[in-house]
Amino acid sequence: MNKKKIAHHKLLLLYLLLISIALIFSAQSRAIEITPDDGQVFVGQTAHMMRDQVNGYQHTEVVDVIKRHPIVDSDYINTGLQAGVTWISFDFTTTKPSDFIFELKRAKASRVSVFFFESTEPENALLLSSFEIKHHSPIYQLSTTSDTQYTLLIRLENSSTTFKPVLWSYSEYQQHAHIEFLTMGLFFGVLICLALYNLIIFFAVRRQAYIWYAGYILALVVWRSALYGLWSYMDIPLYTQAAYLLVPFVLLDILFAMLFCIHFLETARHAFYLDKIMHAVCWVLGIATLISTTLPIHVTISFVVFGLAIGGFICVVVGCYCLYKGVRIARFYVASWIPLVIGAFIVQLAVWEVIPSTHFTQTFIEVTILLEAFLMSLALADKLRQTEREKVHLATHDPLTRLPNRNLVQLGLESFKSRVGFTLIQLKLTNLDEIRLKLGLKVANAVLCRCVEQLNAWARVQRRAVTFEMLDLEPQKLGQLDHGVMVMAFRGTHVALSELAKQVQDILKDPIEYHSAQVHIDCHMGASIYPHHSQDIMQLLENTSFAVVDAQRKQLPVLVYAEDRANEVQFKLELLDDLKKALISGNELSLCLQPKINLNDKSIVGAEVLLRWIHPKYGVIEPNDFIPLAKDAGIISDLSFWVITEALQTNKLIQQISPQHHICVNVCATDLVSELFVEHVKHSLEDFNMPQNSLILEISEAELFERIGLIHLNVEKLKVFGVGLSIDDFASARSALAELSRIPIKEIKIDACYIQQASLDDLNQSVINLIQSVARVIGAEIVAEGVEEPVSHQYLIEQGIPFAQGFHLAKPMPIGEYLEWLKAQQHMHSSQVCGGAG
Repeated sequence: MNKKKIAHHKLLLLYLLLISIALIFSAQSRAIEITPDDGQVFVGQTAHMMRDQVNGYQHTEVVDVIKRHPIVDSDYINTGLQAGVTWISFDFTTTKPSDFIFELKRAKASRVSVFFFESTEPENALLLSSFEIKHHSPIYQLSTTSDTQYTLLIRLENSSTTFKPVLWSYSEYQQHAHIEFLTMGLFFGVLICLALYNLIIFFAVRRQAYIWYAGYILALVVWRSALYGLWSYMDIPLYTQAAYLLVPFVLLDILFAMLFCIHFLETARHAFYLDKIMHAVCWVLGIATLISTTLPIHVTISFVVFGLAIGGFICVVVGCYCLYKGVRIARFYVASWIPLVIGAFIVQLAVWEVIPSTHFTQTFIEVTILLEAFLMSLALADKLRQTEREKVHLATHDPLTRLPNRNLVQLGLESFKSRVGFTLIQLKLTNLDEIRLKLGLKVANAVLCRCVEQLNAWARVQRRAVTFEMLDLEPQKLGQLDHGVMVMAFRGTHVALSELAKQVQDILKDPIEYHSAQVHIDCHMGASIYPHHSQDIMQLLENTSFAVVDAQRKQLPVLVYAEDRANEVQFKLELLDDLKKALISGNELSLCLQPKINLNDKSIVGAEVLLRWIHPKYGVIEPNDFIPLAKDAGIISDLSFWVITEALQTNKLIQQISPQHHICVNVCATDLVSELFVEHVKHSLEDFNMPQNSLILEISEAELFERIGLIHLNVEKLKVFGVGLSIDDFASARSALAELSRIPIKEIKIDACYIQQASLDDLNQSVINLIQSVARVIGAEIVAEGVEEPVSHQYLIEQGIPFAQGFHLAKPMPIGEYLEWLKAQQHMHSSQVCGGAG
C-alpha cells in the first residue's frame, strides 16, 4: 500500500516536471528572421515583458530571467499603470549584413535604456542609448551581420503607456515618417481650422458658445500635441516636465467643454438646477487648473479623473435632458458625445488589458475626436441657423402673442394683392390700456394672450381668410399690428362685416378670469377694401386704423373706412407742415388779449393771452384745431416758447400804462414737466426784467392731474421766479383736495358752464359755493370765466367773487386795440375816482 502511494507521488512529480519544462520551452523566445527586404517588422508578438518593481536587476541578470516570462504576443506592449522598471526583450536574426532603425513607437517614460547584443554574448551588450526622453517615440540605429541571432533588451523607468516596438529599414522609416507627418498635420490642421472658424463666428454673432468651443479645441490641440511628442520643439526636454505641463491643459479642456455646454444649450433657461451644479464644477476645475502645477502629479491626475468622470457625465445628462425638453439643437450635441464615450471606453479597456492593445485601439481615439468635431460643427451650424430663425421670427412676430406682426402682415398682403381683391379688417381691444393702468401690465398681457388664443382658434377655421404664414403646419390667419390691435384679411370685397363682428363679440362676451379677477373686454372693428380704398398696403392699413378709431368714437361694433377721412387726414398733415413754417417766420401767428377785471372796483388787473393763427389759405384757424396737432407732432413746446416770449414782451409795454398788470398764458402738461421749459421761462423773465407776479401759467384741471407729481416739482421752481399757477376749467374733472393743497396755486378759474345760467340753476350755485370754499382752503383767488350776460355779472358780484372775464365785460382784442382800450379804461377809472372824490 505504501509502495503504491510512493509510486503515485513519483508519477505526480514527473507530471509536474514535464509541465514545467513545457511551460519553459513555450515561454522561450522565438527569434524573428529579418531580411533587408522587410520594410517594417512588428517585434512585439515575440517579445517577453517583465516588471521589476524594486529595480533589483542588471541587464546581464535579466537576460535569463526574462525568458521565463510569457511572450506578449501582440504588436503593442502595455506596461500597465504601476510605477517601477519594465524590461522588454526579443530576439531576431538577419540573413545579410543590414542597418536598421529601431523605434519604440508611442513609448513615454522618465528614462529608457536599450541594450543590443548577440544572443550568446549578453556580457558584451552594447548600450545604444541611455538618456532622458525628449519625445514619445525614441529611435535607435542598429547594424547587424549575416546569420547571427541578436537580442534587444529595453529598460523603461516609470512607463505608463502602450507602445509598439518596430524594426524599420531606412527607406521604409523615411516613407512612414513622411506619411505620419502628413497625417498628424491633417489631424491638427482640421482642429485648428475649426477653432479659427469658431473664433470668426464668435466675433460675428457674439455668442459665447463659439468662443468656448474654440478654446476647447485649442486646449485639445495643445495637450494632444504633448502626447505626440511635439513639445520637444518647445525646449521641454523631460517627459516628466511635459507631463506636469500637460495636466493643466487637460483640466482647461474639460473646463472649456463644460462652459461650452452651459452656453450652447442655454442651461440657465432649460435646466436651471443642473446649470447651478455645472457652474459649481466649473469653479472647482478652474481653481484646480490654476494650482495644478504646484501639486504632486498624482493629485493633479485625480483632478483630471474627477473632471472627466463628473464633468463628462453632467454634460451628457444635461444634453439628454435638454433633448427630452424639446431643445432641437441638443440632438447633435448628444450625438457628438457618442463617439467620444465609445473611444474612451475602448482605450480604457486596452489600458486595463481587458482587450489586447492593437493599432485600432491606439488610433481609434483620434478618429473619434475628428468625428466629435464634425458632429459638433453640425450642432454649431444648427445653433447658428436657429439663431437666425429666432432673429427672423423676432422681426416678423410679436414676442408676446407670437402672432405675425406688421412686417409679416404687410409682406403677406403684398404677395396676395396681385391675385384678387380683399377686405382688410382690424380688431382693437379698446379697454386693454385701461386694464393695464388699473391692474398692471402683467394682467393686461395675460388677458391679451387669452383673447389672442380664442381669436386665433376662430380665425383658423375661416376658410376665406388670407393666410399670412404656415407655422408647424397650422395656418396663421390672425396678425397683430400693435398691442391689442389684430388684423385679418378676407378674400373678396363683399364680406358680411356685421356677421363677423357678431362672431367676434360672441367670442369675447364672456369675462376673462385671471387670479379670481374677472375682466371684460370691449372690441371694435374697422374695415377697408382693396383696391377700392387704396392700392398701397401701408395706406390700406392706416385707413383701417382710422375706421377703428371712428368705430370706437361712435361706439359701433364695426365701421367701414369713409373716403372723406383721407381728406381730413391730408388737411391735418398740411396744417401741421404750415404750422412749423409759421413758427419759424412768426408772421402768421398773433396774440389777442382778453382782460381780467376786478369786479369790486372795475379795474383791469391782467389779461389772458389767446393765440390766433391767420393762415394764408384757410384764414383764421382756432387753437382747438391746431393745438392738438402741435401736441401730437411734438412741437407744442416750441409753440409755448414763442407765446411766452411774445406775451412777456407785450406785458412789458402794458406795464408802462398799468404797472401791476399781469399776463396769463395757457400751457400744457408737457411744458410743465420739462426742465427746459422752466429754464426758458426763467431766462425770458430776466431778459425783459419783469417784476414778480407778472406771469401766470394756466393749465386745465384734467391735464394737471395726469402728471401732477412732476408738475408739482417744477411749479415750486417757477414760484421762486414769481410765476403763479392758474387752474383752468376747475370742477370739470375729478381732483383731490389733498393734492391741490400741496401745490402752490395762485388762482382757480370757474368753468364757464357753471357761470352761465348760474342765477337760475341751484346745482350750478351749489358748485360755485363749493369752489369758493375750496379756494379759501388752499388760499387761491377765484376768477369766473364766460361772463356773457348782465345777470351772470350781477350774480358774481352778489356772491363776492372778485375777478371775472367774458364777452359781457370785454371781448378778446389784438395787442394794439387792447392798449388803446386799456388807456381809455384807465382814464375812465381815474375820472370816476376823481369825480367820487369831488
